[in-house]
Amino acid sequence: MNNAGLRETDILLWAEHQADPFRRRASNELAWGNTADGIESVGRSELHAVQSLLAQAVRYWLKAEAWPTVRDAPNWRVEAIRFRGDAADRFTPSMRQNIEMARISRRALRNAGINGRAGEAAGAGHLPGHI
Repeated sequence: MNNAGLRETDILLWAEHQADPFRRRASNELAWGNTADGIESVGRSELHAVQSLLAQAVRYWLKAEAWPTVRDAPNWRVEAIRFRGDAADRFTPSMRQNIEMARISRRALRNAGINGRAGEAAGAGHLPGHI
């Protein structure tokens, strides 16, 4: 696949491939190292965006499971689906090895304000390994 095609299908992998030649030249000139860092930051930024979207999806899913009878529960379910879809739209295959769903789920649990019995009721002990 050419560079333009790879950039469209997997920005993280593209950024890593683009930065590599600059890194090899970094020993000669400082600017090349900075250029490589800038290119890699594009991929990392996309990775962080997907991780954040997944955390939001899990957070809303947990809230809906913890408090299924509250008025906002249906909206939380809709939000969980929306965030999951947004994450899927931005996800690229090389991100898979960098996304730790257990860590994302723990952070979402903390941010949802769920603990103790409510966390158990929401299935916090059985957080998804993938979403």
